[in-house]
Parts: sequence; structure tokens; C-alpha cells
Amino acid sequence: GADTSADSMVSAQFAKWTSDHVGQGVTYIATQFYFPDDSDIADVWNKHTRSDIKALVKGVKTIYDPRDDTGGNGAAPGNSSFQSWSDNPALCLADYMTNTEWGMGIPTSKVDWDAVADAANYCDELQSIPGSATQKRFTCNGVLFGTEAHQNNVSKLLSSMNGSMVYTGGKYVINAGQYIAPGVNDILTEDDLNGHVTLTTSTKRSDRFNTITGVFNDPDQLHKQVEFPKVQISSAVTRDNGE
Repeated sequence: GADTSADSMVSAQFAKWTSDHVGQGVTYIATQFYFPDDSDIADVWNKHTRSDIKALVKGVKTIYDPRDDTGGNGAAPGNSSFQSWSDNPALCLADYMTNTEWGMGIPTSKVDWDAVADAANYCDELQSIPGSATQKRFTCNGVLFGTEAHQNNVSKLLSSMNGSMVYTGGKYVINAGQYIAPGVNDILTEDDLNGHVTLTTSTKRSDRFNTITGVFNDPDQLHKQVEFPKVQISSAVTRDNGE
């Protein structure tokens, strides 16, 4: 996106691709294929489409991190000294909300940057994984489309950290999926009830589960979707009569 001249390979092949087609601020891939006189290669080419050409990339390089801002959270969200690429969901969401070029354009003063910093810290906490290794609790690895509604893009970013966002006190408060102890010290009594008490003695059969299966994008296999090992609770299987 920082090119100062047009791609020479493309301009050499297409007369209408001139020196004016620099693509500033736009990241793109230019590919050229050479095929010998081989019918098998032609069959392969006809079978695939442009969508089969993929790349592993890093996105926006100007994600603001309030934790690096020694002047105070939210003191200078536009200051390039505290901007870099990040896969932290809380930081990416705050950037999307405040970005005036392709985001929602919300004033930075409307964001609770203390809450952003807290959520970012929770996302960055290292968790143990098999193989005596660690990884961050939550990361944001996906693509947002400008043709999508802001609500859908915000939901995608929140889902990557099991998070939530509320608007209160004139600010947007971003929370990661973590337990936050209540700040009210009063003891609840029967006077606080707003209706009848409902007691559920067991979980309905349709709501029970004892086995988890799924897929993930494996970085060791060019980020292809593969199944992860089945996780099963044997005692729960016994409870459910082996089903």
C-alpha cells in the first residue's frame, strides 16, 4: 500500500495499466503464470479460480495501544508513536470504531480507553497449550469487508474475544469475555425480587452435551481447516446412557 510506482509486471502486459495505477493505500497481489504445451496443466488451470490464490498477510499497521501511551489512556489516540500492527481484538475493535477512513468514525473521546486497556491485557494473557507451549488467550485473525454493515463487523470482532460492548456515561465500554466482580456491596433480599422464583432441578436433555468436536485453521498445514481431537467427559457420557 506504500508503493510510489505502478507494478512493472502488470504495466508491461496491459497497455491500460499505466504509471498512474500506483494503488496507493491499497494492497494487492500481481501474479503471472507460464504454461508449457501440456494438456494436464491446462486442465488444472481451468479447474481453479482466482480465489484459489491466497496469501497470509498482516493488516492495519496503525492500531493505537493506550497501554503504551505514557501520557495517559486515550491522551493521543492518533499519535503514531503508539501505533503498530496488532492482533489484539480489543485494540482492533477500538481502531475500527474510531477510524475515519474505513471505520465508524466515532470520536476518540467517546471511547473508554481504560476499559480498552483492561480488555487488551486480558486478551494478551498467555495460556498453556499442548506441547509445553503458550499462546495468547484471544487473538483477532480475520477479514472485515467494507460492504458489510458496521454492526456485523463489530460482532465479528467481539466474537474473537467472546466480548461485549455497551454505551454508558457517554462512552463506549469494550469488555473481553472475562468475569468482572460486581461493584454493588448491598445484600439482595426478597424485597429485590421482581417476580416469582423459578427453580430448575436439571438440564433438559436437548440442552445437554458431553462431547465437543470442531475444526480450526492449522498454521502447520498452511492454515487449512482440520479437525481438532475430540474432547469428551466420560462421566457425562455415562449420565447420558452412553449417547
